[in-house]
Amino acid sequence: FPYTTLFRSTATYFIDKDNYRNYAVISIVADNEMLYGEDGIFVTGTAYDEWYLNGQEGEAPIPNFLGRGKGYEIPASFEYWDGDSSFAQEIGLRVAGGGTRYGRLRKLNLYARREYSGSNVFDIQLFPGVDNHKLAIGSNFINPLVMQLAKDRDVATYGTIRCNVFFNGEFYMQTSLIEKYDEKFFAEHYGVDEKEVLVVSGKDLEDGSEAVDEWKKIYDFLEENDLSDDKAYKAFGEMIDIQSYIDYMCIRTYIDDTDFNEKKNFYAWKTINKGDGYADGRWRWALFDLDFMESNDYERYGLESEAQKNTFVIVGDFIGEQNPYEETLFTSLYRNADFRKRFKDSFIEIAETTFDYDKVVDCIEDLGSEISDYTDTPLEYYLDFFRDRAGYIVQYMEEKFED
Repeated sequence: FPYTTLFRSTATYFIDKDNYRNYAVISIVADNEMLYGEDGIFVTGTAYDEWYLNGQEGEAPIPNFLGRGKGYEIPASFEYWDGDSSFAQEIGLRVAGGGTRYGRLRKLNLYARREYSGSNVFDIQLFPGVDNHKLAIGSNFINPLVMQLAKDRDVATYGTIRCNVFFNGEFYMQTSLIEKYDEKFFAEHYGVDEKEVLVVSGKDLEDGSEAVDEWKKIYDFLEENDLSDDKAYKAFGEMIDIQSYIDYMCIRTYIDDTDFNEKKNFYAWKTINKGDGYADGRWRWALFDLDFMESNDYERYGLESEAQKNTFVIVGDFIGEQNPYEETLFTSLYRNADFRKRFKDSFIEIAETTFDYDKVVDCIEDLGSEISDYTDTPLEYYLDFFRDRAGYIVQYMEEKFED
């Protein structure tokens, strides 16, 4: 993108907009040409258009709105207000997400960079005690809900702030401002050296990085060892935090999120060397992209509600037959009696505490029960699901773990 223009002075004024005072307000201003021009980040782009209009021969160029990386980043002005603080800062802006890139309301990644504002972190700590350099806008309601409920479990969660977003002076959406996982995130949140952190996600698995090479050692070990042997199981527990994996699987299963497996929609992290605490060199998991809970597709399985779905068996459309409960990591761990007991105990504990219905209702109220602008999914969907879920999914778990 041959754009060099930076914003010199941008200001946003709201008049008679009291209905937006209940939540944080974000205003983003970016050059329309950089957004919607023939090479803007919200359009298909010149290269794709020429390919499409001239016979569509050969491999299609990547549409700009699907592009990733610094080459698809533009400068923008970011302004933030809430009841306690406000600030304005020039940032880098990119399109984010997966399937939402095809929609009208796109998720956005926000980057604090010295080249735009003179600082590589946002000017105020939007999340207490953390200096963020990268944030995102756009999240279904289930993500902030579960992040709040599960923040005390042995799995990483990110902070969320419910907000109203304006784009170039027009209301864009009501959604969440969220933290983004990367090396800096885990260093900030877990008190480890950023240079020691390795992060791997589903989209990274073929890149040949040091993190991916370390990740593949998990599977090398499982190929050579039978975890039914307690000695091998104990050794594997030095490679991964087994409780973190258990909590990760239990939570995603409980909420009926079927759009993940060992190669898609996951994040894990570790430190390179073995030290104390979280710097012990073991892989840990992070909750990420839980949107498929809202698929509301129970009728296709002959069920009366989403709460009735057996997520140990049913997998999402986007992962084919790759059920995480039939893949290498789980099937290997399942052979061990200690793992089976820990999983069952953790699942019941999560059902009774993390997703206790009264706790869920209180959390929904804290986030804001008027969610019609936040998601197309009605409030009753969440309330009905969490009211009834334990009555079905705990039984399915017991059946899955019958010895």
